[in-house]
Amino acid sequence: MQRLVNFDPRPEHLNRVPEDDWEALSQPEKDKIRLKDSLLMWDNARAHTVTDTREFLTRRDVEPVKQSPYSPDLNLCDRFLLQKLKHLLREDEFGSHEEATLAVQRAMRRVSEDELYDQLRKLRGHCHDVIAVGGDYVY
Repeated sequence: MQRLVNFDPRPEHLNRVPEDDWEALSQPEKDKIRLKDSLLMWDNARAHTVTDTREFLTRRDVEPVKQSPYSPDLNLCDRFLLQKLKHLLREDEFGSHEEATLAVQRAMRRVSEDELYDQLRKLRGHCHDVIAVGGDYVY
């Protein structure tokens, strides 16, 4: 079972991770999350760079590989997930932050695990193509 960890972007929450997410990540036997079996997509997003996140990963001997800020084509979220969510939400209107959050959560549940794995396979192939051309951009 995949688990999406949500980070609250409101200013009062920017420097901490919600307790229920830390609890799930800290108790892998409970939710069957194993960091060593996970793909960690890392960019310069605030949730990735806050002290709590860095300390959590350090305690578990996870060394993140940072995403190049100039290569959105190598980022699964930019390459697939955000486009998919835009498509699923294209006709929706939101009256509040809470409505938008709920709509995104519902849309995320509509993205199948098979779709995500297929996109990961494509991303892996794309990464190999980029390496093969010495890091140049591949269309």
